[in-house]
Order: sequence, then C-alpha cells, then structure tokens
Amino acid sequence: MDKIVVHNKRGRVMKGRVFNFSPNQPSFEFLPLDGELKIVRFDDLKAVFFVRDFEGDSSYNEQKSFGSEHDHYGSRIEVRFKDGEVLVGATMSEAGQYGFFLFPPDDRSNNLGLFCASCAVESVRRL
Repeated sequence: MDKIVVHNKRGRVMKGRVFNFSPNQPSFEFLPLDGELKIVRFDDLKAVFFVRDFEGDSSYNEQKSFGSEHDHYGSRIEVRFKDGEVLVGATMSEAGQYGFFLFPPDDRSNNLGLFCASCAVESVRRL
C-alpha cells in the first residue's frame, strides 16, 4: 500500500493509503488515515501525490525546476492546472483517458511522483 495525498478539485486534501491504483481505471480504493475505505473517482480529482511520508519536512527547500545536473528520464514538462497552480516535472508517457504521471525535478522531495487528473489540467507545455 502506497502512501498518498489526494487533492480534489474543490481544494480538499486527504491523506491515506491507496489500493489497486491504475491510471487506466476510472477510480481506485483509498483508505484515509481517519476513516473507512472509500472509492475515489478521477473525475473528482486534481492530483494524487505519492509521498515518502505524510509529514514531510517543512524546513526543506524543494527545488522546483530542473538544473543542468539533473538527468531525468522522459519529457520535461510544465503542467498548469485549472485552479492556476503550475508544477514542473518529468513524464514518461502521454496523457491517458484519466491522466498522467509526473515526477518532480528534486530527487530529495517528499513527493515521489504524482498523478495529474486530466479533468483538472488546463495545459501542458514541454520545456
């Protein structure tokens, strides 16, 4: 079970563990830290963050762009969400029906990767 932080389109954030996550299915099973197992639909989401731990390190200043020393596989892209947030990362595939994976430029980030829900993305630009 992976640790995830789920951001829905209305700004709600939920922490928990994921079961049977597949970018090719319309939903997945989610066990919130403070609740019972529920089904989460990609149509309701902005993004799913796969994290090292739920607390993170507030004192760590995460790198938000690629430096020349970074050797990431995949295409470097900028993702603009409909709520105005912009994230930069690398992806190894085109967007599927429900979304695509994005990997942060900082290997020491608490975020191991995230799944961007297509319904919440305004634009994608190659860097």
